[in-house]
Amino acid sequence: MRRKTLRRKNFKGNCDFYREFMILFNKIHVISLALMESFHKRITYLKGEKIIPLAEFSEIKKESLKTLLNKAKRQTTPAFREKGIWKIGVDNIKKK
Repeated sequence: MRRKTLRRKNFKGNCDFYREFMILFNKIHVISLALMESFHKRITYLKGEKIIPLAEFSEIKKESLKTLLNKAKRQTTPAFREKGIWKIGVDNIKKK
């Protein structure tokens, strides 16, 4: 009985596919963050909430500005940019 030898497959095609997939994934991620930021801005204006800078919001909530800026960049908080300044809409501000 003849033993089959395993041939080394050409993985170059797989690497190219993975690289292209990651490029596409990064583009989709950036677009989704931009859309979420736009939605947060529209919802804030439609609700008629008071809009304040994120720095002022951090003083009120006694939370680090760095933390809030990171949350805003990841869009885990409903913040948005206006003319390059991060802002957030607040309805009723309660101090901690």
